[in-house]
Amino acid sequence: MLSLADGAALDEIQARVATTFGVANFSCGVATTLDLDAISAAAVAAASRAPMESFAIVTRRADKSFPLTSPQVNARVGEAVRLATGARVDLDEPAVAIAIEILPRAAFVSAEDSRPGGLPVSISGRLTCLLSGGIDSPVAAHRMMQRGCRVGFVHFHGGPYTDRASRDKARELVAHLTRWQLRSELWVVPFGDIQAEIVARVPRSHRVVLYRRMMLRIAAALGRRGGARALVTGESLGQVASQTLRT
Repeated sequence: MLSLADGAALDEIQARVATTFGVANFSCGVATTLDLDAISAAAVAAASRAPMESFAIVTRRADKSFPLTSPQVNARVGEAVRLATGARVDLDEPAVAIAIEILPRAAFVSAEDSRPGGLPVSISGRLTCLLSGGIDSPVAAHRMMQRGCRVGFVHFHGGPYTDRASRDKARELVAHLTRWQLRSELWVVPFGDIQAEIVARVPRSHRVVLYRRMMLRIAAALGRRGGARALVTGESLGQVASQTLRT
């Protein structure tokens, strides 16, 4: 349990912990006295922060000397929340689950439970992701982060023959993914001249294969500089023409 100071930036703290892989679950709770009225008031306050259609009360009574059983606390506090909010009770799939922890010296009430899960970033090693402007490669990178890998990024663009759109998109994607690993490296590689050379020297049927081969070679060289042990591409077989066995 971590106690926060008065005026702590609770929303920011929650947002950061929610994007920290390796945290099994967490919730922000309010401490109350071991009094049912105080517990009910805290539950009503937690439930009233945002509109909800349904709720459930989940009590864990670590202090068995507390005069009410967990089901009795659920019923009493649940009725207070129902009267205050008008929301219905749903024990199977509630929109909000309000948790009550009854300990020997205090009770804790919370209405948000986040489960980032996964493994702490870096414990599984380093990888390099070939990042396009689509959705597959950033999703693949995110999944590898979730399994404890630190991911570096390589983006190939058509410069000097294209504008900055793809480069800006890559930086935007990396900025978003960096929330999950705190810091990232992004290599932006101009690929237009290499493509032009391949077009000039290679039959059309082999060009896509050579484009990808050159990208992999460059990404592997950059990845080795950062200690990467593997490459991530996010390719999905059969999704588009460049991701089929015939190409």
